[in-house]
Amino acid sequence: MILLDFAKAFDSVCHNKLIQKLKWFDVSGPLLSWFESYINQRIQRVVINGASSNWYPLKSGVPQGSLLGPILFLVYINDLPNVISHCKLAMFADDSKCFKIIHNNNSDFADIQKDLAALTNWSLANEIYFQPAKCLNLRISRKRNCPERSYYILGSELNVVRSVMCNRNSAKF
Repeated sequence: MILLDFAKAFDSVCHNKLIQKLKWFDVSGPLLSWFESYINQRIQRVVINGASSNWYPLKSGVPQGSLLGPILFLVYINDLPNVISHCKLAMFADDSKCFKIIHNNNSDFADIQKDLAALTNWSLANEIYFQPAKCLNLRISRKRNCPERSYYILGSELNVVRSVMCNRNSAKF
């Protein structure tokens, strides 16, 4: 199982691509205009010790802490499972797990790496990037000697772990 981690997932959503994906779901007319306004007309500034920066428009991201933020993020990544052909993908918000039962070591290992490459290509095309240093290779086996295999994202070898802890407060695995 490969545990995937997007870098700044909610902050990385490309506004133009999100609008295109909403159109693909047949969102149009006044509703699409409302979403465009909601997404594109956001500004932010930094305040440190009472001193404020200028206001700047946000060029990417969906609002966190809002009801629509997670929904818009899910619309954005909805097509992610369609790019893989060998593994299964379990998704919850910005957490994804790519997994496959290994029957034939060589071909199954290669299939997982092919799907990781497809997922990486999707992430590059959608401008929401994996953090290879935080993606994990979790081996689950009843065998004492689980066959070792390295997997790579963007040329970086994924760290192998024997277990992961679930943080109840953040629902991160």
